[in-house]
Amino acid sequence: MRQFGLYTVCMLMACTGNEVKVNELLPDLAVSQDLVDFGEHKVGETLNDSIQLINAGQAELSISSIEVTGDGASAFSLAEVPVSIAVQEVVDLSIDFLPAGLETYDAELVILSNDEEKPEYRVALIGIGGLGPLPDIDLSEMVLDFGAIATGEESILFFIVRNDGTAPLQIDRTEQTGSGAFTFLTDLDGQTLPSGVETSVVVSYQPMQDQGDQGQLTIFSDDPDEAEVSVNLIGNGGGESTYPVATVICPSNVSIGEQVTIDGGASSDPSQLDLTYHWSALQVPVGSSASLNTTTESTFVNMDVDLAGTYQVGLVVENTNGQRSPQAECLWNVEPAADIYAELSWQDTQADFDLHLSTTYDGLFQFESDCCWCNPEPAWSSTSLANPVLLNDSEDGSEAEVIEVAQAEDGEYYFRVHYFSDNGAGSSDATLRIYVEGLLVAQYSETMTHNQMWNVGFVRWPTRILAEELDNPTDWVSSRTCQ
Repeated sequence: MRQFGLYTVCMLMACTGNEVKVNELLPDLAVSQDLVDFGEHKVGETLNDSIQLINAGQAELSISSIEVTGDGASAFSLAEVPVSIAVQEVVDLSIDFLPAGLETYDAELVILSNDEEKPEYRVALIGIGGLGPLPDIDLSEMVLDFGAIATGEESILFFIVRNDGTAPLQIDRTEQTGSGAFTFLTDLDGQTLPSGVETSVVVSYQPMQDQGDQGQLTIFSDDPDEAEVSVNLIGNGGGESTYPVATVICPSNVSIGEQVTIDGGASSDPSQLDLTYHWSALQVPVGSSASLNTTTESTFVNMDVDLAGTYQVGLVVENTNGQRSPQAECLWNVEPAADIYAELSWQDTQADFDLHLSTTYDGLFQFESDCCWCNPEPAWSSTSLANPVLLNDSEDGSEAEVIEVAQAEDGEYYFRVHYFSDNGAGSSDATLRIYVEGLLVAQYSETMTHNQMWNVGFVRWPTRILAEELDNPTDWVSSRTCQ
């Protein structure tokens, strides 16, 4: 039996007395590139690239380690390292480059595997820390000279602000000093200019006295070389620099329902002349009844913050010589604290619109599903903060109607607007603003006629998604009071 077995094996292997060779299945590591050049990249920012690792062999490739070595290794990092690669599999190896300084970084990626021919595979890494894309502000004019203008007349000139850089230019704010006879009709504050884009700044000059005027506008931006640039303003030959200065102290951390104070008592005049104070409400939210009640002797003003949104108050001071300061401004934004907050406003005082918040698509004028004028505080939940509240019901649009849900529970919240009564007003416009977790997510306006219902949309909780319906208003034929 042993002889037969040996003979059989010999026959199967075709024994001839020569050396026997058996093909062995082995892994074979291939790499898509032997050099990764990140080029020049901005210091402090991460740039990502990747290479492909391929197992071109006939057996599984085992990776024992992949490391970055060399003097510049600190600038390179690997997100995820594979431990094995199947036959014919391709794996992406992600490499991050984060330069810490203005220098060149050289390193090597060392791959150790069970590839018998290439147990150690090296890939060169190189990158340069640089300034990267940068904004570059450029002004078409450094001086605007309006020439000779009669008192009470107006002259208008403009200059151009351009971004000649390779990255967006962020204009943080502007500051005007000198004579208040110059007025800027273009607001640059907060603007962003993409690379290669320009904008015109329009300036009005209206002299209020026989003397000349001078002033300056300083623009503050993120240009690394010129964080501040200025345009000088001259009218009627220029004048003395002893103009009054308006200074305001602005409110902060304001909540809806508060009364805020804007203090201008720090305003001054270089010649110690007496001042008068000219206050103005430059901006209030749509539907807000906030206003200022002041005299020219008022060094401060109060304002009732009744709605969410943006408020802006301006102050110009004037001395007894008739010289006025540039306008100083306070700008603040008020966000509602509730999870869901909606404001309905309109301008026609004869019209009466109503805001509805329903838990179902067709749940209007139902106690169990509709928060509105006839059901202002429905007890939908055992948790009081989860119940909606109609904070204000207006019959003439002098105030906005507001509904809020402090802490929303899972479900859908449908917004509806009903034109309850027109009192002869006919068609009228309604505006609805919707906030989710303090952020204004939508503002809609619609023209409606008496007894129409407008399906605006709904917020789905907890996904916090606003789904628009924006159906055309339709006549309401069902009950007009809660059942």
